[in-house]
Amino acid sequence: MPDTKRPLFIKRVFLLGVTILAGLNFMLFAFCPGSAKKDLHENRATATFPSFRSTPLEKFFPQAEKYFTDNFILKYAYISRLSALRKQVFNYSNPEIRVIAGKDGWMFYNSCHYADPGMDEFCGLKPLSEAELASIATTLQIAQRWCDLHGIVFIPLICPDKQSIYPEFLPSIYTSYRENCYDQMLAANPMLINLKKALLDAKPKTIFPLYYKTDTHWNKLGAFLAVSELSKAIHTKFPVSKVLNLADISISEQHTDTGMDLARMLVWTGPVDETELTIRFNKRAGTRVHKAFVFHDSFFDAMEPSVSQLFDTVQTRHSCFGPLQMQEILDAKPDVLIIEVVERSKALFVDQFRKPFTR
Repeated sequence: MPDTKRPLFIKRVFLLGVTILAGLNFMLFAFCPGSAKKDLHENRATATFPSFRSTPLEKFFPQAEKYFTDNFILKYAYISRLSALRKQVFNYSNPEIRVIAGKDGWMFYNSCHYADPGMDEFCGLKPLSEAELASIATTLQIAQRWCDLHGIVFIPLICPDKQSIYPEFLPSIYTSYRENCYDQMLAANPMLINLKKALLDAKPKTIFPLYYKTDTHWNKLGAFLAVSELSKAIHTKFPVSKVLNLADISISEQHTDTGMDLARMLVWTGPVDETELTIRFNKRAGTRVHKAFVFHDSFFDAMEPSVSQLFDTVQTRHSCFGPLQMQEILDAKPDVLIIEVVERSKALFVDQFRKPFTR
């Protein structure tokens, strides 16, 4: 007869170990409660413990669970060891924490605004419907008419996700089967600048990467190439303005073994070879447009030094501070309104931008 005592013993020891570990964490919570207000790995505020007196019962336990999850003792040590083991054994990272470890040290963000996991969209598995495409087109047209009415040049920008430019570094299971949402939007809206094509065309012509390996964002060169396309659009409206090109800049690189936001989210402790590029303008542009108002996300951070070459004044407003208000634009009195969002957040063109322009 097979020996059933040994497997039973192993199961009991495992359950006992998990129980002790969980209990130890709760005991430590009692004497050493978490005090960090920001989760540096996920770049967000940590949950606070709910009030015993004022929090309704139906909200108390979910909020308490979030607090314990954020402040679990050695949380990121566990995640780090598990991520390293998974990468070594299976060459795979956990998409549930929104990071995919690709080839040659590249990492990718597996998320979209209102649509997780984001790689489904990259693969073309979640195309936009005709109604959604029509809604986006209507939003852009409404914004265009409002700007025309107030004598403002309107330029919307959708910045490509890293996987749109470097799909060859994704794990082999991710394949683009058909046109994705970004391609659909470009085809349906001629006013959108095709930054994806511009970056794909430039990629084989430079020895430098256009995006960070371990970050969600493009680097300063990728951002400059996007601004070069932007400068062409501005030049059509203001012929005295300069069109930027690679001859206008000098590029230097520095390698670092420090991982960036995706590495922090993955709690990656393995080797990292990241490239940091520095761009220096050989001379300041001559005639510039007076003023731009830019409503943007974090992708604009790397763009701002290059955009500043095109305007005397650049007034910025980050989208994290809430929806755009028309009075902000009117008070700024810009010549050009630039609305910039990253590809994964393109849904904001529907739910955030239409209402202000129609008030």
